[in-house]
Amino acid sequence: MIIEIANTTKLKIPNKKIFEWMAFFEKKISKIYRENKEKTLTIVFVSPRRIKHLNKMYRKKNQPTDVLSFQGTYPQHFGDLILCPQVIKKQAKEHGLSFNLELAYMILHGILHLLGYEHESNAKKAKTMFKLQDKIFQGILQKWD
Repeated sequence: MIIEIANTTKLKIPNKKIFEWMAFFEKKISKIYRENKEKTLTIVFVSPRRIKHLNKMYRKKNQPTDVLSFQGTYPQHFGDLILCPQVIKKQAKEHGLSFNLELAYMILHGILHLLGYEHESNAKKAKTMFKLQDKIFQGILQKWD
């Protein structure tokens, strides 16, 4: 998969790590590689104000969030992940994780959404998504913690 990263915030983003995590995710979720190896994933980092606006516009939730996922709009576009590092930084403290590990978790979460997984409509789908997410994240903890 081709990864494009844009940081519109003043916070430092670990681009090199993101590429490493994506290679790891592609191995763990063979569907990503098999069906999307020539597609582009765009990862954009935005301010709390911007993500709040997008969250309100697309999800009708008037609050900042950690990640939003948008399906690709043309054949070679896997999708967009819009992340808010300030929200992720706050969540990292709440979860007892480093910023980088929380960021990896949220990127993985967004990718699973792009692959069709979801957790808001029913408990069975949520269980399936989070079981896979946690299994893959354990590999991240072992390799990068």
